[in-house]
Amino acid sequence: MSDADVKAYQARYYQQNRDKITRKRRDRYQNDAEYQEQVKTRALDRFRALRDVRLKTEPKKGHWKRGLNRPRLIRTGDKQVFVHGVGEFAKRITVNVQTITAWQKMKIIPPPTVIDEFGRRWYSSGYMDTVAQAVKEYHESRDRRLSKLREHVRQAWAERGKGA
Repeated sequence: MSDADVKAYQARYYQQNRDKITRKRRDRYQNDAEYQEQVKTRALDRFRALRDVRLKTEPKKGHWKRGLNRPRLIRTGDKQVFVHGVGEFAKRITVNVQTITAWQKMKIIPPPTVIDEFGRRWYSSGYMDTVAQAVKEYHESRDRRLSKLREHVRQAWAERGKGA
């Protein structure tokens, strides 16, 4: 009998007796403390081995977080622009992402540099610098009306020649 035949036999046997085998394992796990510890140890060892393999094979991503919102090059028209996600933009100007969203809805700040096919907002460094400067001036003025922030943003945009 070849190895393939043995494996096929074992697979058929398990399919036919799966409920009985599962019930025996569950009863033994609940009633035998030593077996329970063995099962937990094997599971933990398997988890650690898989984790070690995954960590060795995953590419290094630098200091950026893993995920879809890390900085990237995006083609806009005939040129490529290095852009950042809304989270990075929020950190740079020290406000929440929700605040940026609200400011854009109220048209206090201009729309993002790029919006991708998934609706994610991307901002160029020039855009972020321009808005950051306007927000800094707004905070220094101590006038907390949003209309004043809108004025600071428009003025900064005019000075930088549309900054993006």
